Amino acid sequence: MRRILLLLAFVLPVVAALHAPDAAAQEVGARYRVILTDGTVLTGTLTSATAAEIVLESDSGLRTTIPRAQIRELDPFMGGFLRGDPNPTRLLFFPTARSLSAGTGRFGTYFIFPTVAYGLTDNVDVSVGATIPIEGAGVLNLNGKVTPVQTETFSFAVGASALVVYGDSEGSVGGTFYGVATIGTPEQAFTIGGLGVYAKVEDEDLDVADGGALVLGFEKQLSNNVKFLTENYIGFGGGEMGALLSAGVRFFGERLSADIAPVVAIGGGEVQFIPI
Repeated sequence: MRRILLLLAFVLPVVAALHAPDAAAQEVGARYRVILTDGTVLTGTLTSATAAEIVLESDSGLRTTIPRAQIRELDPFMGGFLRGDPNPTRLLFFPTARSLSAGTGRFGTYFIFPTVAYGLTDNVDVSVGATIPIEGAGVLNLNGKVTPVQTETFSFAVGASALVVYGDSEGSVGGTFYGVATIGTPEQAFTIGGLGVYAKVEDEDLDVADGGALVLGFEKQLSNNVKFLTENYIGFGGGEMGALLSAGVRFFGERLSADIAPVVAIGGGEVQFIPI
C-alpha cells in the first residue's frame, strides 16, 4: 500500500483550469476572434470598443459594429491561432504555474480519477477527486494551489495535495507539495518545478520522502486544435535516481481537451513503457 500511495502521490499533483476567462479589456488595433450568441465566428482587427459595442474590421476592410449583448466570447489572437488551448493550467499531469480564475471550473478524468476543480480567486484554486473502491479500498484526492505571481509571460505557484485512502486501508494518507514556475505564453512555454512526497500508512508515523523530483515541461501549440506537450520527472533520494519521461499531444476544441502520450519509466535498472 505504501508503494501504491507514493506512486499515486507522485503522478497526481494539482490539476487546474479548463480555460482562462475572456479578456476583461480589449486593445484597439489588436486582432480578435468574436463568437456571437448565435454561434457565428468573426475575426479581424478591433478599431474601437465601448461599454455598449465594438467595431471589428476584417482583412478585406469591412467594418462590423457588434453590440456587446450579442457577444458570447471575445478573445485575442494567440500566436496567430484562432483558438487557444482551453486547458492551459496543466501539462499532462503536473500543473503549470497558471491559475484557474475566480468563478471558473473544470471537470476532468485521469484513468479512474474523476476530478472537479474551482477557482476561489484569480490566484487560488482547489480540486477534489476520488476513485471508486477497488477490492474494498479507494483514494480521495484533495488539492490546492496558490499563484502569488502571474503575468502574461511568467507565473509562479506553490501547492499541495493529499491522497486519503478510505475503505479497508482507512487511515492511510499521502500526498505531494511543490513549487512551480512557467515562463512563456499558453502557446509556447517552459515549466520547471520541484516536487516532494509524504505518506502516513495506518498507525505509522508521517514520513517525508528523502529527496524529491525535478519536473521539466514544455508546451507548444501546433494548430487551432493540437498542442505538443512533454512532462518529465527526475527523481532522486536515498542514493538512487529514476525518471519518468513523456511526450504527447493534446487535442482540443473550445472547452474540451483530451491528451494522449507514452511514458517511459526508468529506475532500478529497469525500463517500463506506460501509455496514458
